[in-house]
Amino acid sequence: INSVNALEGIRFYVSFACSWAFAELKKMEGNAKIIKFISRDENLHVAITQNIIKYLTENKEEGFQDIIKKSEDKVYEAYKIAVEAEKDWANYLFSKGNLVGLTNDSLNTYIEWLCNNRLQSIGYKKLYPNAKNNPLAGWLDSYYDSKKLQVAPQETELSSYVKGVDNTITENA
Repeated sequence: INSVNALEGIRFYVSFACSWAFAELKKMEGNAKIIKFISRDENLHVAITQNIIKYLTENKEEGFQDIIKKSEDKVYEAYKIAVEAEKDWANYLFSKGNLVGLTNDSLNTYIEWLCNNRLQSIGYKKLYPNAKNNPLAGWLDSYYDSKKLQVAPQETELSSYVKGVDNTITENA
């Protein structure tokens, strides 16, 4: 569960930020809208796994207390691997120069800050003490909050994936 949380909570976020930076420059705006849907799904997966981890951590009767304590180093290692992969991706993307508003350093600090945030939300300590603030805060926040998106009614896309699904449960199912 922690590995899924690290994957969904860290990986892809450099690409999300870069896609949205293009949209801020009025380039590839349609792509940014699609990426926003993908990001929303990733954040839902993070929330689900965070809740599962918290539940297992807080409820001794579930029997995971010893496993949680024994696995702490593995949790940190999973997050470090995810962060390093994102930093490598940012280094590659910005190896020829910066994008207006983004730099390799700002993305690296963002990923470290995000990792700290994710770890703290499930009861672990920060890995990166120097990443105290989100260097992309402000403009990036509007892309994470789908309620802030303003579009004309004819331009809206369906944001719900549930269409015509019978979600009733019977004993015989």
